[in-house]
Amino acid sequence: MFSVAAQPFDSHKPEITAVVLALPEKGMAVLTEHASKSHALLPIANRPMIWYTLQWLEQGGVLDIKIVTTRESEADIVGYIEVYKGIASITVKALGEVGGTADALRQVAPLIKSNFVVVPCDLVVDVPATHFFDLVRIKRPAVAAMFCEPMKSEGGGGSTKSADTQLCVGIDQPTSRLVLLQEIEEEHEDLALPMPLIRRFPSMALSEKMQDTHIYLFRRWVLDFVMAHPEIESLQEDLLPLMVRAQSQPRLLEKHDIARHIPDASTTASMGVYDSAAQLGLNTGEGDQAKQDSLEVFAYVRRGGIIGRANEVPRYCDLNSVVARITTGAHTDSSAVLAQQTQVGTESMVGASTQLRERCSVKRSVVGAHCNIGKDVKIINSVVMDHVTIGDGVRLESCVVCKLASIGNNAQLKGCEVAPNVNIAAIAARGPAIRFASAAPARASACLWSHGVRLVAAQPGPALVRALSTTMAARANSSGDSDLSHTLTEEIEYETNQAAEEGEPEFIQAFMDKTGFKIKTKPGDQGVVMTKQFGNESITVMFDLSQILNAEDPVADISVYRENEAGEAVKEAEQNSDDAPEDFPIYFTVSISKPGAPTLFLEVEAEEGDIGVEHMRFLPSEEVATVNTSENQWARSRAYCGPVFGQLSDDLKENIDVFLSERSIDTALTLFMQDYIEYKEQREYLNWLKNFKALVEA
Repeated sequence: MFSVAAQPFDSHKPEITAVVLALPEKGMAVLTEHASKSHALLPIANRPMIWYTLQWLEQGGVLDIKIVTTRESEADIVGYIEVYKGIASITVKALGEVGGTADALRQVAPLIKSNFVVVPCDLVVDVPATHFFDLVRIKRPAVAAMFCEPMKSEGGGGSTKSADTQLCVGIDQPTSRLVLLQEIEEEHEDLALPMPLIRRFPSMALSEKMQDTHIYLFRRWVLDFVMAHPEIESLQEDLLPLMVRAQSQPRLLEKHDIARHIPDASTTASMGVYDSAAQLGLNTGEGDQAKQDSLEVFAYVRRGGIIGRANEVPRYCDLNSVVARITTGAHTDSSAVLAQQTQVGTESMVGASTQLRERCSVKRSVVGAHCNIGKDVKIINSVVMDHVTIGDGVRLESCVVCKLASIGNNAQLKGCEVAPNVNIAAIAARGPAIRFASAAPARASACLWSHGVRLVAAQPGPALVRALSTTMAARANSSGDSDLSHTLTEEIEYETNQAAEEGEPEFIQAFMDKTGFKIKTKPGDQGVVMTKQFGNESITVMFDLSQILNAEDPVADISVYRENEAGEAVKEAEQNSDDAPEDFPIYFTVSISKPGAPTLFLEVEAEEGDIGVEHMRFLPSEEVATVNTSENQWARSRAYCGPVFGQLSDDLKENIDVFLSERSIDTALTLFMQDYIEYKEQREYLNWLKNFKALVEA
């Protein structure tokens, strides 16, 4: 995937110079020592992320590389480049002050003598670089940019969420020109298209599902233009949109002084082999059409595959997971030491000289080099960097643990970032386990992140959804029912305090106010019924807690103990099982009825917000659809289940989607149901504990 073929290189006459931006990213500041440090050397699948960018450039024959970074990061990056095994000529340039990306480009302008490509340091892409650069050589535009469809998230990501800027991208289909680039403020926002754009590019295709990879290739004259216009701060937000608009609005060429910087065709006689008029994006014809075609912006679109930037924590975790999964060769370094009964999943990686003691489990995670990991540790969907120490009994789920961090015994972290050099104190093994989670940072100081704040073991975070999460270690010389009663009392006290602290969640009332649904359920009943009126229609949605209770491994791992001759409790066996995913599929029914018409009864499956209609039946009455008697269940099973939804015509599927969305049967409903199932399960668990205690003490 990232192989490099050696080839001759003349540094005095580079065809293309690469400018690698290794500047701080706000979305990654939590993983670096301080905000002015670059994230370029953070590991992805146990390699510095900048390694992937350098390899991609070398594969494309771009061997004159300038790395732009901050003074605080200069020494670290220079140190890495000294040991980097590549074939390119690499120069590291430290900036005095970091402004926008255009400002960074201006500061390295004296080093750029040719056409140049700007690439972020955090890019991972499986597009062959030769394919991109060869297309650019054929098309010969003035500007080229790469866009991609976002990868599906792997579900990791610590306490932060991606804050993607949604773009509307317009591409002229016959020429692959990028002719529209506009930020979308709100979903379903109306988009006004200028008439000159429509007349100039009538075959334009629009998409709201594209992301800008921040790979830009420019002709050398564009740098001269940027140098002359200090008001341009960002390549992505200022320069590229201006160049795109100027293609269909020739007056912008003069208004923004672009035309003055575009070399005339008459000057091509003095140009080098890499600077012909065509390569500069010029049209050598005459007249108004030639003037309009003097600037061309080419869009390279990558659909599917592996491509993304690690400029935010969730994306960083996703790329670690994806690259670890596709990496060939040994996933566990030969120098790593794995004790007995330790398991490392096939989609995980373990770095050099790392030690994992007995009964550790590593699933869908990357563990760095020189780590010291204790006994009975579970690492799930997480990234652990180099030189990390983890005590016995620790559980990490969807976390990022930075280098030189230390986590004490029995800590349980979910959805957290542990900053470099942070020490989380050990937690007592007896009693309810202390949990840290990112679900409610206002109540868990372990998840309050801003610059300068570091993760510390403070107060118990919100309870994680589970059927039984407290570790109940067997005690030597236990007294049977009295010990069980004591343990139940401790757990009830913990859960009661937790429920009182959390209070009634605001999301329930907010959803009811927004959609008009009313919720009917009662303690001890795992069923939930939601009803609403839509005009003269009655809508009923029914689901239950079996969605989470029947999910794969909803119960925490159980340790089995026996008493030895000295009267000590010794662990004999352990029932291990995969951890249930945070997102679980939801099966529910929807009935829509109105007077004088049959009732529409839908059986629906939803996962990660995507809704799939399995059956669409018509029943004789609302009662048959919503009342669970044996007669009604028989009537529902005998009714025609309807056609396969996926085989309906596109127009019909689209209209049915609109029909359901207007009645609030949409992604927002499924996400609410998932949150509500977790909320109700936690309340039912408390009632279950109380009933168990009443039985024991009766």
